Amino acid sequence: KGSLITSQGDWLYFKNTRDQGFLYKMKKDGSNLTRLESKEAFNINVIGEWVYYTASVRDEFEGDYYRLMKTKTDGSQTLQIGNDVISFIAIVNGWIYYTKASNPEGYAIYKMKIDGTSDTKLASDRTGNMHITGDWIYYSVDPGGSIYKMKTDGSQRQKLVDKAYNMMLFDEWIIYGKRTDLDTYSYFHRIKTDGTGDAKIREGYL
Repeated sequence: KGSLITSQGDWLYFKNTRDQGFLYKMKKDGSNLTRLESKEAFNINVIGEWVYYTASVRDEFEGDYYRLMKTKTDGSQTLQIGNDVISFIAIVNGWIYYTKASNPEGYAIYKMKIDGTSDTKLASDRTGNMHITGDWIYYSVDPGGSIYKMKTDGSQRQKLVDKAYNMMLFDEWIIYGKRTDLDTYSYFHRIKTDGTGDAKIREGYL
């Protein structure tokens, strides 16, 4: 569920697994432990005076779903941003990039400004996980396990590799698990972010 801890200045903002996964903050020296919100938090980002995250919200008719939330860094206010079911968020240069389940395609990729405006669909793919670096988005697609990249405006979409799962990004390399012809998960592979240099690293599970 994305980042469970982040920092800004002297403070850490995190999911406290010792208190039902609620949103907390504390100083980096461990002092001033403070609960900010009594909701289980995932995908934690802090921008200015707000902490953005996804949290499980109870719907009377639909059950528990993850919604996009923001809480003041002093805990004085919490707001829900929209009513969409959200899986993943990342905040880059004033934009929230996220995957939204509440549409026919499944977890398609969207972006919106941090004030909730300019909501824009970038890709209709059913997204497994997603990483953003510079002005590029790298993401995996389920089912099928392909890895794609595209610009943060949704342009220049390009498939990099098939039969992949559990991708991670390290500098100019994407590390991923490779499905074999028998559909078992048995190889570590890496490929450059420009789509070149695809090679097996070792056998094993990722």
